[in-house]
Order: sequence, then C-alpha cells, then structure tokens
Amino acid sequence: FSGDLGAPHAPLLAAPKSPTRADIVVLESTYGNRKHEDRRSRQLRLKSAIDHAMKDGGTVMIPAFSIGRTQELLYELEGLIHKASDSGWRELAVIVDSPL
Repeated sequence: FSGDLGAPHAPLLAAPKSPTRADIVVLESTYGNRKHEDRRSRQLRLKSAIDHAMKDGGTVMIPAFSIGRTQELLYELEGLIHKASDSGWRELAVIVDSPL
C-alpha cells in the first residue's frame, strides 16, 4: 500500500523513489489526475500574493492543514524573507495557529 509519496521537488524531503516492481498495488490518488506546478512558479505566486497584500495594507491567510505543508510553507516564507531587499519583507509578521 502506498500513501502520499510526496512531491518530487519538496524543499524538506528527498524526492520519492518509484518502486521497481509489485505484484499488487493499492494506493490513494487524491491528486493523481493533476499536474502540479513547479516549485519556482509556486514561490513566485506566493511572493506576488504577499507583495500585493503588503502594498494594500492587507493580510494573507494561508490554510495548511496537513502535517508537512505548514513546515514547507514556513520554509518557503523564510527563503523569500531572506532574499528580500524590501524592508517590508524583513518586518513581515508570520503567525502559525495550529494544533499540530
């Protein structure tokens, strides 16, 4: 049985390896019919949304329910903050409200 193998370009884990053979395969396929955008495109969309909110004095709320997603999101935000030349990014408040 296979659960979620993960994305091939996740920042915190090594890319999953495909099994070489199996007699029977049972797996879940929540995202099996979708092509996921690449990590760089996802980073640019995240940066654009936050830039837009900062210019408008707004707030960005991002639901990340599963374990791992929140950690990946924090990793991506830290990278964007670290690369930013705009002082607004350096003062960006990041709040995590999660029971996990």
